[in-house]
Amino acid sequence: MSALRKVLAFAILAGCAASEHSIVLGLRTTYEPGSEFDSIEVTVNPESIQATPLRYSAEGYVEAIVGEQVAILQGVLGTKVRVKMALLLGEETIVERTATLELRSTQTYYTFHFASGRPIDAVVDAGIDTVAEVEPIQTRFVCPIINGRDEGRPSGNDTHRRFNLSATDRGAPVILGAELNLLFGDSRAVAVLWDDGDDPDTVGHIPMSRVIANPEALCAELDFYVTADIPSIAAGPTREIERDFQSAHLTAPDGETLADYLDWPVGPLRTLYAAHAGSGEVPSGAVPAGPEAQDAYVFWAARSGRPEPGPMRSSFVAHWGGAPFLTHRILYRLDDVDGSRPLGGHFIHTAPLLKDDYVYVYGTGTGGLPGTEGIHLARVPAGAIGSRADFELYDPDRNLWFRADTVDEESRRGITASVSHTEGVVELGAQFVEDVGLFVLMYRSYPSDLGRPSTIEVAVAAQPEGPWQRAVVANPDGDSFAERHCCRFGVCEGEQFVDCNAGGIAFAALALPLVQTTPLPDGSCELSIPFLLSVLEPRNVVLLETRVRIHKG
Repeated sequence: MSALRKVLAFAILAGCAASEHSIVLGLRTTYEPGSEFDSIEVTVNPESIQATPLRYSAEGYVEAIVGEQVAILQGVLGTKVRVKMALLLGEETIVERTATLELRSTQTYYTFHFASGRPIDAVVDAGIDTVAEVEPIQTRFVCPIINGRDEGRPSGNDTHRRFNLSATDRGAPVILGAELNLLFGDSRAVAVLWDDGDDPDTVGHIPMSRVIANPEALCAELDFYVTADIPSIAAGPTREIERDFQSAHLTAPDGETLADYLDWPVGPLRTLYAAHAGSGEVPSGAVPAGPEAQDAYVFWAARSGRPEPGPMRSSFVAHWGGAPFLTHRILYRLDDVDGSRPLGGHFIHTAPLLKDDYVYVYGTGTGGLPGTEGIHLARVPAGAIGSRADFELYDPDRNLWFRADTVDEESRRGITASVSHTEGVVELGAQFVEDVGLFVLMYRSYPSDLGRPSTIEVAVAAQPEGPWQRAVVANPDGDSFAERHCCRFGVCEGEQFVDCNAGGIAFAALALPLVQTTPLPDGSCELSIPFLLSVLEPRNVVLLETRVRIHKG
C-alpha cells in the first residue's frame, strides 16, 4: 500500500453527508500523486452497526435495513478506488459488497447500505433533513463562452470561426448519455446564415468526462451541433468559417399549427406546421426521457398570442429526439397567462428536474417580469410527461399535491408560491446535488420597485417542496460588480463582460449539473456551483462559480 494510506475510525459523523442515525464507521483514504487504483478491504463486526428505520425502495416495497457504513474518500478528482465491505455474523460473511468508486469532489462520502438478505448498491446518503442557512462565500468570474473582447471577437471556444456563431444566451443544461448538452436561446450568425432578428436556438455539447472534474473545460472545448454544409455557407475569400451552427426545428402537434405555439416562426422552409423558433422564444429547461436516454423533453417559453415584442406569455413541452439533429415535436401547451391558465399561469419560464419517479417543474409567471410573486412548483410522473393530464400542483399552505385539472382557473391562479418572493424572479435553473441530497435553485430577482438593485440568488432545500433558505450571491447593480465586470468603452477585458454604459444587463443565471461538495468539520458543507449567466450588450454567455456554505437545521 505504498500509494495509499488508510485510517479507520469509529465515529458518529455529522454534517452534509450523513443523516444522524446512519453513520457507524468512517474509512478515510488519502492518495498520493500518481495513485490511480488501489484495493481496500474492510470487515465490520455487526456489534458496531446500528439499526436504521425502515425505508421504501424505488419499487415501493419496504427494505429492512440493518445498518450502514460510510466510506470517506479523499484525494485527487477522478481517482478510482475499489472498496470491499462485509457484514459478518461471527466469522460468517452474511452480506458482501464490492464497488469501484470515483472521487467527484476533493472529499466524497459514499454510503454502503446493508439490507437483510440483499445488499443495495453503493449510494450517497442524503444527509440533511433541513437547511438552516445558506451562507454566501464568494462568486467568481471564470470565462466567456462565446465572445471575447466584444461581439465580433471570439472566446476560447472560437465559435465565430468553427460554428458561424457570434452571439447567444441561456444554455439550459441536460445530460443525455455521456454528453452535457447546453440548450441556448436567441442565437446570431457571423454572416449569411440568418436574417437580423431571426435569432433561432441552438445546442452546445461537451463530454461529461471533460467537465465533471473541471468545469473550466467549457471555456475552450465546447462543441455545437452543425448543419451538413461543408464548409460553412458563409465561407469565402475574406471569411474563414468552417461550419454553421444547427438550430432547433419545431413541428406542431397533429391537427394544430405553429401559430398556436409560436409568434415568430423563422427559416427559409417554414410552413404552417413546422419552422425554427424565432427571437424571444427559447428552451427554458430539459430533462432526459429516461435513464441513459439520448432523447429529452424540452420545456419552452414563448410569446404565443402576442405578436409584438414583449415578455413570454406561454409555455409548451416538446420532445427532442436527440443528437445530431435538433428536431423537436411539440406535445402540448404547458401554461399561459392569456388563456385558461392550465397550471395557473405560474409556469412560463420553467426549470424542470428529474428526481426518482417524478419530473419536478419550478416556474415563474408572465415571463418573470417584476412584480411576480415567486417560484411555484408542479410535478408529473416521469412516465406520464408525454401529456399534461397528470400534472399536479403543490400548495405550500396546505402541504398538499393535487391534480391541476381538478380545480378551476381561479383556484390554480391563487396558489401560493413555494419559494415566496416579493420581487420578480427571472429565468431560473434547478439542480439536485446527489452527494448531499439537496435541491438547488438559482435565479435573478428583479425588484418591483425598479429603483432598487436586482440580485442573483441561490435557494436550497432538502426536499423538492422546501422549506427553502435563500442567499444573495451577486448584485449586478452594485458598485463592486460594476467595478469588476463592466466593460470600458465597449471593450471587455479580463473579468469584464457587460457593457453597463450601453444598457447591458445580466440575466438567466442557470446552475450546471457540476456542483462540487466539501464537508466541513463543524457539520456544515460547502457547495461550489458553476453557473452560466447571460448578458445583453454584448450578447454573450459567461461561466461563473459561486460558493455557499450550507448549515444543517
